[in-house]
Amino acid sequence: MRGQRQAGNQPTQSESSSFRLGITFRTILAIALVAVSSIFVPAWGLTCPSLLQDARRLILVTAPTMNTLAATVRLFERDTIETPWRVVHSAEPAVLGRFGMGWGQGFRDLARGKEPLKSEGDMRTPAGIYPTRSTFGFAASWRKGYLRIKAGDTICVDDPSSPAYNTITSRALIGTKTHAEAMGNVKLYRRGLIIDYPGAAAKTGSCIFIHVWRARTQGTAGCIAVPEPRVAALQDFAENGAVVAVLPESALAHFEHCLPDVTQKSGRKLSIERAPLSRPAGDQAAQAAMFLGFGHHFPSLLAALIDYSGGLSYFGRII
Repeated sequence: MRGQRQAGNQPTQSESSSFRLGITFRTILAIALVAVSSIFVPAWGLTCPSLLQDARRLILVTAPTMNTLAATVRLFERDTIETPWRVVHSAEPAVLGRFGMGWGQGFRDLARGKEPLKSEGDMRTPAGIYPTRSTFGFAASWRKGYLRIKAGDTICVDDPSSPAYNTITSRALIGTKTHAEAMGNVKLYRRGLIIDYPGAAAKTGSCIFIHVWRARTQGTAGCIAVPEPRVAALQDFAENGAVVAVLPESALAHFEHCLPDVTQKSGRKLSIERAPLSRPAGDQAAQAAMFLGFGHHFPSLLAALIDYSGGLSYFGRII
């Protein structure tokens, strides 16, 4: 019949156009999905340090600004790295360096504007996320890895010119010419916990501890200080290892998917779960695109493309 294509004949113009349109839609869909999967999901992972990803116990220290000495300390733990953080101890006061905090080694790229960077002798606590190390004090202790401070001998080297910079050692071993803090002469060190701050290579700070405070209105030389009973509690808490996160409140959003929510905001937190979703695929795409900041047009386009292709099997979920 006229107008009816026989087997083996060339497709009509309308059929060719439909075929090309299908190819175009699939091409756009592929590009869009690659963009989302390669940008959207890793963007969260890049802001969660591996140290924090693997942590089971967390000491979270926050302050309103980088220049505030008054801080708040909270304790959290979790059974596995896949489970949420739960509160171990509610918020309590702490103090930071006399001039607040400065971005520490490994986190200096988070500084915004004129926010300070940690340096030796600046009276600032290093902001960042670091592991705890051993406990210490004046008295003998049964604690694993405990360091007993000996008057007239135990020192912490704060001399950037020394190969022993940022280490605790013996004055008898280091000699008298190297500048160091005589820990046995500092009564506030009668109980303490070492923060494993990596300042030695770049000389960006040394001898960072959690120790006993003088008062809640007096800052430190760069350490974190709390009342003596709380130091003892932190020694117990960190017995098998813990991570200390010291952050201004303005930086909490940068780690919102891997830190517990202490902002008391009503908004939902973001997390990634590698599991099937029950939500419509278009809704997932819209959330992803809005997170990326593509505005209102891209979500609609991507949603339509996903609906056209039959949907996604899994995506990042907002809970």
